[in-house]
Amino acid sequence: MKIRAKKFLCFLVSLLLLFTLISNVQADSQDVRGLSNGTSYYLRNNGNSKYLRGVTPAMVNLSLSSFSSANNYRWILERTNNGLYVIKSKQNSNLVLTVSGSNVILSSRNNNNTNQAFTITRITTGVRAGTYQIKIGTNYVVRSSNSIVLSQLGSHYNACWSFETCYQGLADMFYFVYPGFSTSGPANTFSTSMTSLGFSTSATQNKSAYSGYINLQADSVFLYYGHGDCSQLVFTNSTGGYTGWIKATSADINPYNSGNEYAVGSLSNNSLCKAKCVLYVGCCTGCSSNGHNLVQETFNKGAHFVLGTKRVINIKEANAWINSFFSGVKGGATIQYCLRYACTNISMNDLYCIGDVFQKIG
Repeated sequence: MKIRAKKFLCFLVSLLLLFTLISNVQADSQDVRGLSNGTSYYLRNNGNSKYLRGVTPAMVNLSLSSFSSANNYRWILERTNNGLYVIKSKQNSNLVLTVSGSNVILSSRNNNNTNQAFTITRITTGVRAGTYQIKIGTNYVVRSSNSIVLSQLGSHYNACWSFETCYQGLADMFYFVYPGFSTSGPANTFSTSMTSLGFSTSATQNKSAYSGYINLQADSVFLYYGHGDCSQLVFTNSTGGYTGWIKATSADINPYNSGNEYAVGSLSNNSLCKAKCVLYVGCCTGCSSNGHNLVQETFNKGAHFVLGTKRVINIKEANAWINSFFSGVKGGATIQYCLRYACTNISMNDLYCIGDVFQKIG
């Protein structure tokens, strides 16, 4: 009886955790993809790679400066009923971004002031995919030197912003070991790199596809390193047997394996908004299957940056790539520079990625 009661309690706890996760995802579904109402972000301009800050002590003017974790560099998004956003200072939440003539400044919150409510748009294609534009009417919030002004020129990097969450969150690596096969090599580099940056980190062996699917929805950084096929992750056990799959869409699900297959495309629209970086390291994970692509689907659900491979890869080159990438992450480099550093091992031509390469993960 005690054993049954314990199992039932564990089952209830699991249901509660799953319900909490789903509730959080549903609350975010009305937001712009990748963003979350009430969350604090650092706003990094792509034109000069500097961060938006309120100039202290007056906190009226805005400028761009090198990174700091101080509250005057942190900005809270508040979604209004009509889908616009008020951008509040973490230093003083009564101070919000405000258009004043051709400039953008900080001023006191006024719910009737339409110059304090911005349209935020996610760029979904090209080299700036995953970054955001901030607008009022037809005018963009852009960088001019180290000042912030309005301009109708939205096609330049100066009008593009990376939204980097102020919290570090969860970082998970899924690797696999069975006789004659092991992807555990980079686990230590991943764990030490992520832990040093303040992430709650886990590197786990031979976990189920269901665990991967749930963690993907909760993680800031998600690394899968195992077997793959066109737009799917293949989970294995300690003997090398297949135990489950994560695939691009529900149309890719094999009805004979439906209990062990999970589709990213079936998630709600913004359920991966917490994900700063998702890496699917396995053979052909970035290739399309019947017009469906796992990397694209993951990005569509709100992940900020997603990567997969376009060919068969071997363990030696994959180990070197992952170690190089996360050494760059630990050093504070942008994803763009981490890719350049790692791609001496696997060429960019062999990878398919989409998302904000201008952001820093930690």
